[in-house]
Amino acid sequence: MIALLGASGAVGGHVLAGLRARGLDVRTGSRQSGVDIRDDRSLAAFIDGARLVINCAGPSHDTAARVARAAVRVGADYVDAGGDSDDAMVDAGDRTVLFAAGASPGLSGLLPRWLAGGFDEVRSLTAYSGVLDRFTWAGAEDFLSGTTEPGAAWREGRRRSGALSREHDVLLPYFERPVVALPFLDRENEATARQLSLVDGQWYSVVENGHLLRALDRASGLPRERAVAAIRDAAALDVAGRSPHAILLIQLDGVRDRAPFTRTVAVRADSVAALTAAVTVAAAVAVLSGEVPPGANRAGEVLPASVVENIAGSGLTVSDASIAELAPAEEGVL
Repeated sequence: MIALLGASGAVGGHVLAGLRARGLDVRTGSRQSGVDIRDDRSLAAFIDGARLVINCAGPSHDTAARVARAAVRVGADYVDAGGDSDDAMVDAGDRTVLFAAGASPGLSGLLPRWLAGGFDEVRSLTAYSGVLDRFTWAGAEDFLSGTTEPGAAWREGRRRSGALSREHDVLLPYFERPVVALPFLDRENEATARQLSLVDGQWYSVVENGHLLRALDRASGLPRERAVAAIRDAAALDVAGRSPHAILLIQLDGVRDRAPFTRTVAVRADSVAALTAAVTVAAAVAVLSGEVPPGANRAGEVLPASVVENIAGSGLTVSDASIAELAPAEEGVL
């Protein structure tokens, strides 16, 4: 039996549908159904007898460690759609505990490893992640809680602060409009760089030049609750009257058959919740199948390639071309 927390939320609802579509037995829990994550007895009673506990309750930075420890105590494996902080890491014993099993972080760390399988040597990586969608309150909290270093990049085999700056009017494939690219380097990016022995790497979060960008720029000067509310309201204004989407673009450059080689993968989904849930479900299936080793790990660093194959229906495209070659031509340029 799988115990699913946060089943009534945006991500949890998609996860529940995905698990049931695979014929898996699921016990659902949420605040509405009377499960209190912050109450040890309530949480223990809910997960009792579970083989696997999946946590989609937010904000993940506040719930991940507590629920993971409770799962390990009852002898269950654990998958968290979020929970990327160092504080979330727990002593898993002989259980499998996966954090950050979502779109980003999660799939954003797995895709480069999967794509690298077509290379003899990978030398550089360029990645863009963008979301046009509404935030739940918990989602906005997690968005603000991500520990990143703006402007940092991977250069000559190591982290370098201030290597990059914000880029405006960037044209990218699959994005409807020009975007602003915000460079960052987080723990998942750095782990990817080390795993692939990259010489150079650059990662960008992209947003349109709209309400969300302005809210992000103001967030550091606001009290926590006001900043979260501003992020949530701004995202809703940007997506109003438009179709939401979540897009990951990752380009690798290196060598294959002794010749320079470039390959780009794109993943597109109708919402960030749907994409996150697709990864969470695929990660859960991998854990249940024994494809993930025991211990506490971040999903992007240890999930097998089968996870990518299981989400291939989520608009995954691979091209032997660079992002620049796939981008729409600038108007007026031949």
